[in-house]
Amino acid sequence: MTLVTPDVYFTSIALGIVVTLAACALLAFRAANGFAGACVALLDAASSKAFIDFATSGLENPLLHLG
Repeated sequence: MTLVTPDVYFTSIALGIVVTLAACALLAFRAANGFAGACVALLDAASSKAFIDFATSGLENPLLHLG
């Protein structure tokens, strides 16, 4: 990991955010019915304190969201 950036801590947070955004994209485009359903699903995820907290608490939780 230090080949890309020298700071492993912030790199893992950035990777967690990228993977969480990928999970949100999958939620919006695959699980929801239409545009309104996608908006409701994304707003629901964004308003969940637990989802936001776990999204940046390491790589295992965002990978679980994506899976």
